[in-house]
Amino acid sequence: MVGVDSGAYPARNPYCGIVLANFFALTMRDQGVDAEATPRASRGIVKKPESQVIRHIERGDKTHKPRKSKVKALKELEVIEEIKAEINGKPPVERVWDKMILQQQRTIRGAWLGAANELKETPDPNDTNLSGDIQSFVAAMPKIDTERHEIKARLIERFSIQRENAKATEQIETTPKTKDLDR
Repeated sequence: MVGVDSGAYPARNPYCGIVLANFFALTMRDQGVDAEATPRASRGIVKKPESQVIRHIERGDKTHKPRKSKVKALKELEVIEEIKAEINGKPPVERVWDKMILQQQRTIRGAWLGAANELKETPDPNDTNLSGDIQSFVAAMPKIDTERHEIKARLIERFSIQRENAKATEQIETTPKTKDLDR
């Protein structure tokens, strides 16, 4: 990958993404666009971005058909095992990083709302408007869900739809037909 100065760009280094985002925002500001490079967490985003490799595997291209990613398939299997364990009465698996993500987001959202409350107390009407904007921003932040949470919700929804369809099919099969009643 080529960097900002046309030199080598170590794409695996997470710090480089921050540098690139800041450079992009600076370039946009130079062109008259109001842009700022903010960390994902401060915008309420906790889910990691989808990797390019996974995206290309699942979408396919001119030479490859779309396929199911082995990594995503394994994640789904793990979530299915969790769902089975919960159905059998085992407590849900608690992950340290889920607690850390939740705590971090509570801190960030609390800081945003604290700033909004301080701005609301000032006599300047612009500050009061900004306070309302900040509160709207925090209210519009996405739910605190990781990829695993999204997979679990999607699978539970799919299983419940399948169960409803199976019940409906069973009901249709067990309902006597009018021709059978006439005999």
